[in-house]
Formats: sequence, structure tokens, C-alpha cells
Amino acid sequence: MKKIIFHSSFTFHQKLILVILFIILLFKTLDIYTAILIGFLDKPLISGAQYIYLLSFPLTLFVLGLLLSKKGILINNGNLYTARFLWGQKITQKKISLENITDVSILKFNGHQKFAFFSKGNPDLDYEIFLNEIYLLNEKHTSKTFLISSENLILVEQAVALIQKELKLDINKYSPDFS
Repeated sequence: MKKIIFHSSFTFHQKLILVILFIILLFKTLDIYTAILIGFLDKPLISGAQYIYLLSFPLTLFVLGLLLSKKGILINNGNLYTARFLWGQKITQKKISLENITDVSILKFNGHQKFAFFSKGNPDLDYEIFLNEIYLLNEKHTSKTFLISSENLILVEQAVALIQKELKLDINKYSPDFS
């Protein structure tokens, strides 16, 4: 089993929202758990809202897991997977069909991402992003399947080299032939 772990699949704005959600859930659940452990609250005195916060503790752990997880690719027994990793261990995987796939290519994307929280003050405020995307291609390059993207070109090139070595795919420049 070969794997390459990239980076978090969340943007800055998504991470910020997840951190805020994590902090709110954590403080609410820890507050109630502390009160129960100290003995200020007896079981009959816990309200319905407090029960919901107590039961949301697993959700808090799930949000923390999402924050710490990273995306990557995994090759196992000649099969290609996109996967999510937590502390280097695979937690989810999705198989990518290699039917009619002969080539792999890196496409570079330059664009702009708007700031979600500053749209009222300056709706045109944005920042420039540079992405390197890996695509799996058929023989004539008329069909392309997105695999993964990253800002780090070195990681993308390592991933393409691993795919070429393990799956015997050719590295080619994307050039569709619709004739």
C-alpha cells in the first residue's frame, strides 16, 4: 500500500467556521460535564437542552477529526483511491475507476477566491490562488477524471510519479483529440 498525504481539504474560511463550531460545542459540553462531575446538577435537574449538549460531545470529536484530517491518494493492489487521513492513518477512501484510463496529467489553475467575510465592505476583495490538479485521461484525452489538487507542485509531481510507477499510466500533456 502506497500513499501520499497532501494537506487539509478545507479553505481558510471553512476551517474558521469549523473552529468556531468546535469551540462552541466544546465549551457547552465541558460546562455541563463539569457541573455533573462536581455534583451541582442531579440527573432530574438536567434540562432537554443540556441533554442535547451532552449528546453533542461525539459531534464535537467529529468536528475536531475533520479539522485535523488531510486528503491524499492511496494505491493498494493496483487500485487507486482518494482518501482522507487522520494522523497518517486512513479513515475514509473512495475508489477511482481506472476503466479506459491510459494517461495522467497535471493541469495548472490560476484564479481568484473571494473573501466570504468582507463582501459588504468591499465585494471585490479577493486573493489569488494557484492550484495544480491531477487528472486521469483516456487515450484521446476526450474524457478527464479529477483526482486531487494542491498548491504544492512538488507533492503533485510526487503523486503523479507514484501513479505512473504503480499503475503503469503515461504522463502526458492534456491535449484532447475530438476528431
